[in-house]
Amino acid sequence: MWFKYLHKAVLDCNGFPVSGVLSDRCRGVSYSETRICALIGSSVELSSSYTYPRGLTVTRTFWHDKEKKNLSNMKKFTDRLEYKSTTDHSSLSIRDVRESDAGEYQFRFITGTGTDTGLSGKPGAILGVTGLQVKTSAHNVTEGQDVTLTCSTSCSLSNNPTFVWYKNGKPVTNRHVRKNNKLYLISLNTEDHGDYSCGVKGHNLISSAVTLYVKAGVLADYGSEIHTVLHVVRAGIIILLPISLLCALLWIRKRRRSNLSERTESADGEDNATSTPVCSNNSPQAVDTDYENDA
Repeated sequence: MWFKYLHKAVLDCNGFPVSGVLSDRCRGVSYSETRICALIGSSVELSSSYTYPRGLTVTRTFWHDKEKKNLSNMKKFTDRLEYKSTTDHSSLSIRDVRESDAGEYQFRFITGTGTDTGLSGKPGAILGVTGLQVKTSAHNVTEGQDVTLTCSTSCSLSNNPTFVWYKNGKPVTNRHVRKNNKLYLISLNTEDHGDYSCGVKGHNLISSAVTLYVKAGVLADYGSEIHTVLHVVRAGIIILLPISLLCALLWIRKRRRSNLSERTESADGEDNATSTPVCSNNSPQAVDTDYENDA
């Protein structure tokens, strides 16, 4: 009969064994997330819910690490912890998360029944802590090529984070495509050369920068020389054009003077040709005179 009562008490969680130790089948702890990933310097919340037999009172609750050390007594967590509890729920918030905070955390509660030492939820919630690192498909590229940059973490961040990208410390706002934690640099040119880093929206942490070197293409190698030649040619045109026009005007003027001189000489020749017969007419008169004298 006693065994029947005990068996019923264990199943219904409405009674206790003779020893006064509460059966673990009557109690339980669960976590809203068993694996959480947080950025260095951010805040993170671990949440749990717990159950126990009706009619009992929980006298103490706390969080501890895998070695059962109460977090409130650990110096490294001084001024960085915040607890919130109800009759069936407890949450732990850790501010300014550090790499050393990574590990397993368990919630424990104790009732004021007999020799009850409490129950911890095992396994606990595992906290991963990550920084940010930029990885690139290539460091040295030539104009026209494509490169993919990845904002890498050591664990998968929760809550669908939005990644942001920076070039030389300023947000990337140009034509390049951003998707999830990747930045696709399409058809690069020399203006894309620079230091790239990444962050997560709403957080202050920014990764260390990775330098991307973009080399000019084959034709672009001669760009400065071509520009210099064109500049010289343009300057030459600006200088030589007025001189050329002046020379042309002087040549035209000289040509006109030459034509005028030729016309003047031609006119003088015609005048000389007209006066020649006058001199010839005198000879016959002389002949005639002689003829008359002979008579």
